[in-house]
Amino acid sequence: LPPDDFTVMHVELNSFESVRSFHRQLDEWKGEKPLDRLICNAAVYQPSLDYAKWSVDGHEQQMQINFLSHFLMASLLIDDMARAPDPRMIFVGSVTGNDNTVGGGGVYPIADLKQLAGLKAGAKNPVSMFDGYNFDGAKAYKDSKLCLMMTSNFLSHF
Repeated sequence: LPPDDFTVMHVELNSFESVRSFHRQLDEWKGEKPLDRLICNAAVYQPSLDYAKWSVDGHEQQMQINFLSHFLMASLLIDDMARAPDPRMIFVGSVTGNDNTVGGGGVYPIADLKQLAGLKAGAKNPVSMFDGYNFDGAKAYKDSKLCLMMTSNFLSHF
């Protein structure tokens, strides 16, 4: 790519304010030209943790970095992307979020959001899991990837 076609910008997915700041910087850099591609590929995997680590916003770290911040970024950019002739939004997932795969269904614990009791309770410290159950590092990662799959599926209908 020619150097004028891209720029490097910092975003810390552990912070919603950083995502919003990134959005403002991107908007300033690109001007009126619509964004046509977004690839959300960042992730953190902490399967051996016995306790939740918290983001600066108070959410379980894997869920914020792997899903919530990507969802926020997509939400901030979707209207602009809709102006592009052939926009593409890509969320990089993992087989572990799919219970029909060896990694997701054959290896405990299985990704399962139940009735989203944790999300309904705010999904902030001390509620670490979207399903409302006790923290499990491997399941937190799998659940975050399941959320990405659900979001991708939802957005594919537009």
